[in-house]
Amino acid sequence: MKKQSYLKTMVCSFLLLFCSYSIYGKDVNKELIRIETNNTTLLYIVENGNVNNYYFGAKLKNPEDYLNYTGDPQGALFPAFAGKSAIEAPVSVIHSNGVLSTEFIYVGHSSKAIDSNVSITTIVLKDKVFDFYATLFFKAFKNEDIIETWVDYKNDESGLVTLKNFASAYIPVKSDKYFLTKFHGSWFGEMKMEEEQLTHGISTIQSIQGVRTSHNFNPSFIVSLNQPASEDCGEVIGGSLAWSGSWKMTFENDIESRLNIVAGINNYASEWPLKNGEEFQGCHFIFTYSNAGTGQMTRNFHSWVRKYAIQDGNELRPVVLNSWEGNFFDFDESKIIKMIKDGAKMGIEMFVLDDGWFGGNKYQRDNDGMALGDWDVNKKRFPNGLGKVIEEAKKNKIKFGIWVEPEMVNRQSEVYEAHPDWVLKEPGREQYTERNNYVLDLTNPEVVNFVFESVSKVIRQNPYISYIKMDCNSPIYNPYAPYLDKNSQQQLWYLYTKNLYSVLDSLVKTFPDITFQVCSSGGGRVDYGSLPYFHEFWASDNTDALQRVFIQNGTSYFYPSIAMGAHVAKVPNGITQRITPLKYRFDVAMSGRFGIELLPADLTPDELTFAKAAVQTYKDIRPIVQLGNLYRLLSPYQGCLASLMYVNDAKSKAVAFVYQTQRMFGDFYPNIKPKGLDPLKKYKVTEINVLPEQAKKFTTEESVFGGDFLMKNGLPCVYWGKQGPLSINLMGEFASAVFLIEEMP
Repeated sequence: MKKQSYLKTMVCSFLLLFCSYSIYGKDVNKELIRIETNNTTLLYIVENGNVNNYYFGAKLKNPEDYLNYTGDPQGALFPAFAGKSAIEAPVSVIHSNGVLSTEFIYVGHSSKAIDSNVSITTIVLKDKVFDFYATLFFKAFKNEDIIETWVDYKNDESGLVTLKNFASAYIPVKSDKYFLTKFHGSWFGEMKMEEEQLTHGISTIQSIQGVRTSHNFNPSFIVSLNQPASEDCGEVIGGSLAWSGSWKMTFENDIESRLNIVAGINNYASEWPLKNGEEFQGCHFIFTYSNAGTGQMTRNFHSWVRKYAIQDGNELRPVVLNSWEGNFFDFDESKIIKMIKDGAKMGIEMFVLDDGWFGGNKYQRDNDGMALGDWDVNKKRFPNGLGKVIEEAKKNKIKFGIWVEPEMVNRQSEVYEAHPDWVLKEPGREQYTERNNYVLDLTNPEVVNFVFESVSKVIRQNPYISYIKMDCNSPIYNPYAPYLDKNSQQQLWYLYTKNLYSVLDSLVKTFPDITFQVCSSGGGRVDYGSLPYFHEFWASDNTDALQRVFIQNGTSYFYPSIAMGAHVAKVPNGITQRITPLKYRFDVAMSGRFGIELLPADLTPDELTFAKAAVQTYKDIRPIVQLGNLYRLLSPYQGCLASLMYVNDAKSKAVAFVYQTQRMFGDFYPNIKPKGLDPLKKYKVTEINVLPEQAKKFTTEESVFGGDFLMKNGLPCVYWGKQGPLSINLMGEFASAVFLIEEMP
């Protein structure tokens, strides 16, 4: 009895000591998982078999302090649907025995450096009862302050597991208030910005179009903590999905006033069966944190995109002349040859022959209702093939590009008549189309091969081609894949996107010297999923300069100028019928990847002289615009002016753009204050891209100012009276100005 009493006392003493140590000292059962960049920390702690999120924000100097922290975590690493779940969880499954709930426990984790800038952390979770696994990956880019995350699901159960909800990311955040900025708009009105305070409940943004990712909503967001989003101050989290199919993001302000951010592939009309031993990989989600407002968030994304998420992100893009808006379908060989000759005189570097150049033996592409899918040359327009127009491009030392839309066919096409089972169409229902297009069934391996060969054929038959504009003009309206059996139709949405990526990957690897542009009824496929296979995107079919100020402003929050196609078009604009000055149109287009979308022959001699000089001016500033760091100076949503500037890494050169969006007599505008300069350097400021009659000649002495002065005082806007070396002339409707800022020795 004495021995038992002694052992009992020792055990109780040990337990008391252990509990005391756990409460007042370091818990030996806790383990930190740190995912860090140069300026941010994402912190998880393994405790009692679970992994919890404790911190995401500015980089912690001593994250180990959290091992002694007794407060509640921000949330779980990756909550699953369970009976006790109080939030909309990122994952839910039906297990092999029909059980609906899942409870993940920690299995293990590992971290490794890929190179000096990139590291990857892997965390493995498993259901407490079933052999169902979720492996989470976090790829940290130190210099860019970007984290990329995704999830692999695996079924090791004996029977079938059905994924009902299969998100890629879960970020819990705790703050007093939350403000969500979303980017909405469809054809001709993409990337409009809208901010709302998130009250309790769920706010959802999503796409269910299947192929056009970013029409209606772009798969990107900004969450600002405590206060509305600001350009230069405050805490913000920016996130974007890398997926070119249907997607979904939810923002749930729960009963504890915690914001639960969930992002991934949309489970709308979709689920995925996992057989024993099979895996399912979700899409990737890219996010960043900034405590210096949305401006720094943007620069994080831009530097990451140029280095990791786009083809040849540090190579300058050419000045493009596109045939579409100058001609639409009204062209032939002689008209295109003249366009190339006239473009050469303006200094263009790439000519792109848009829609209408193709057709088979039976149908010729005279309108958008026929011949799509028959990728031979339109004999009515080019009786001798493309040889003569390509020879003209060669003669003028201009590169040559062409338009294709390989995922679609017309009913009036030879390929459809030969393979009616190759398109998505619902048995017994009316077939809905957009732009008369039927979407090809990319679940079918034969069709996947046809899409790849369609583009390959065009390039191989015309080896001088160095640019492909790849369009996609219809969402999935008829979601039934003839290739899949009736019980597998919900797999269409995922398989379409994955097989599209396989085609794009093959094209990039087969034709590494081709420049590829992604287009989808304008900006319908502006997303991080498609971008790695392309050099640029067409931001919008809307080329109206005023509306482009807004479209390009919204696009700039996540996507850099080197990727943003922006063209000068004719007036009146074909859709808005708005007439804007030629200088205004050039100034707006020059803030992106610059191009022209009109007939040079339509310009007057004076306009042609200005245009030629403007093209050369863009070439001079191109390295700053395409590779520089973006600073938004004035938002078009907050007044009658919009302004932005690009600064090179050395802070030795910058270009500032100013656009008037509305002129009301009696309005007085604030000074335009540059950002991103070195306050200790001296800079010469020169207005460039000016009309001959408006040219202002500044002497070096008059226009040299300190960086500190420029950023604190700014450039004054004037309307009449004496104009000094820094003044911006905003007299008249649609006034604009471009300034070159250069470091002086």
